[in-house]
Amino acid sequence: MNHRPANEPAKKPFVVGTFLPSVGYHLLMRKPAPADYPVLDVVRERWSPVAFDPVKPVGREKLLACFEAARWAASSQNEQPWAFIAGDSTDAPETRDRVFELLYDGNKIWANTAPVLILSVMKRNFDKTGQPNPTAQHCVGMAVANFILQAVAEGLHTHQMGGFDRDRARVAFGIPDTHEPIAVIALGYDAPTETLDDEKLRGRNDNPERTRKKLTEFVFSGATNSWGEPSLLASPVPTVPEE
Repeated sequence: MNHRPANEPAKKPFVVGTFLPSVGYHLLMRKPAPADYPVLDVVRERWSPVAFDPVKPVGREKLLACFEAARWAASSQNEQPWAFIAGDSTDAPETRDRVFELLYDGNKIWANTAPVLILSVMKRNFDKTGQPNPTAQHCVGMAVANFILQAVAEGLHTHQMGGFDRDRARVAFGIPDTHEPIAVIALGYDAPTETLDDEKLRGRNDNPERTRKKLTEFVFSGATNSWGEPSLLASPVPTVPEE
């Protein structure tokens, strides 16, 4: 296993215009995650741009593939407590514009070029019992994760946003009290950073750094009463010297 030592700096994860044979598409910009352990290409290649191509539509087949991936996400008791309100600039522009108007200004300045905007929604209670579903938001997250990784496989990018007006979303789309709006997803093809007018956004889009907590910071042993004790399972198996 190719484990990168903790004291070894990550290589600059920024490549422009690269074809990925294992996935089979061409990305304008790449920021592959400097993973410590082998992971799927779609996991390493996922990142959240703020520059989208406003004139290149997302084909219906690609969009259907993403929703189909979400459809087959794992779900507690197979409740599937997710719903999506989807709009695009070609076939459902009114819905797209209504989702866009819900965004806070900090997201509007870049999300205006994303051809597809999707609002994820969670159903609060179990259908079978009417009782609160404590894993509902987790299930919605798994469906969205499937959607996003399928999007990467299709040569698309996504950017998720929590910065939007949930009360207005409820009114705009008639979302009942049994459901809760969760997040907005921008979907499309990435565009050159130079298409962004805002200097801070250009710097953000071009920033090659990608950081995550180490496994030892969130995989815990549970063997003691001390919360946060790293698990042995978060570290490589020690190498046994040959005799």
